[in-house]
Amino acid sequence: MSFARIFRLLLPCCGGVLLFTACAGTDLGPVSRNVANAELMIQQAREDGAVQYAPMDLHMAEEHLKEAQKALEDEDGERAGRKAQTAMEKARLAQKKARAAKAEAEAREKEESLKTLKNEVNRKLAD
Repeated sequence: MSFARIFRLLLPCCGGVLLFTACAGTDLGPVSRNVANAELMIQQAREDGAVQYAPMDLHMAEEHLKEAQKALEDEDGERAGRKAQTAMEKARLAQKKARAAKAEAEAREKEESLKTLKNEVNRKLAD
């Protein structure tokens, strides 16, 4: 088989690969999903009490989300992806801090209830 014949056979394949690669570079679908996931995670952190228990982490997550959304509008998929990932990490941290703080508050409340109950029992026994 001659070089010219091989070249003619491979040229359409190479063009298709180059076209596919170029189109894949502008596909913002996965990045859009990451930005949407970051938004959902931030909402979940809010619902778990991050506004009260982890406001700084929540604020940082929201700022990174805004930057991700702006980068997505600018069709800068790489930056949007990085910012969305950071927003998700900050939201996850805020959510964990909020859950931990709520659990700690509940534990303190139960401890106080137990203390009150013990005092009442001791008073009844002393009577």
